[in-house]
Amino acid sequence: MKIFIYLSQTDMANVVSHQIQSCFSSLSIVLFNDAVHFLQQLHFAKPLPRFIVLGLPSKKIELLTLIEFICTHYSDLTVLLLVPELGVKQVKDAVALGVSSVVMLNSIPQELPKAIAAILNHQPYFSEQTGITADVRKLLREERWAEQLNMKSLRLTATERSIISLLPGTLSYKEIGLILNKEEKTIEVYIQRICKKLNIEGGRMGLLIYCISRKFIRIGDTSL
Repeated sequence: MKIFIYLSQTDMANVVSHQIQSCFSSLSIVLFNDAVHFLQQLHFAKPLPRFIVLGLPSKKIELLTLIEFICTHYSDLTVLLLVPELGVKQVKDAVALGVSSVVMLNSIPQELPKAIAAILNHQPYFSEQTGITADVRKLLREERWAEQLNMKSLRLTATERSIISLLPGTLSYKEIGLILNKEEKTIEVYIQRICKKLNIEGGRMGLLIYCISRKFIRIGDTSL
């Protein structure tokens, strides 16, 4: 059974990997510390990993952007989020986007095995410090579904929605193309087409502001 772990800090990734393998030897772990490579491999993975572990992103792509892209395009994939410190709004945003389990980094030895056991039994898991209960999670997800319905009303294609979800952060058009298996010029054309369709000026930045203001995409503190 394969799982993917994306942590930009190699030392922390090794600690998490060792902790998981010491408790669940049947799991095959693939480590990533580069967001573009991680998303490329996820795109071509057949079958998809049983679940993925995310945390400590790079400056190139915000964690909420990464979560939104994964939860939108791989809706059946379970996401376990590791957070170094508690930011209530950021955690709630992550849960709204589709994260099903959250563990604090300072409690990995105690809580990570419990979280993975819950995931393997198709159950969510949240550190007590997060304050996320079943009712809170349901409410957050319902709010997000309403936002997604608003975006669908724009009649954008799946590829156009994928590109929009990757706009926050500093990913270049070339890197977005690598993630979506498309040429850099093709991404530029898509951006122009989306802006024309929505009657937006200002290119990428104008489109980003438009989507954030309407809550089609969420951004947050990269230190989450």
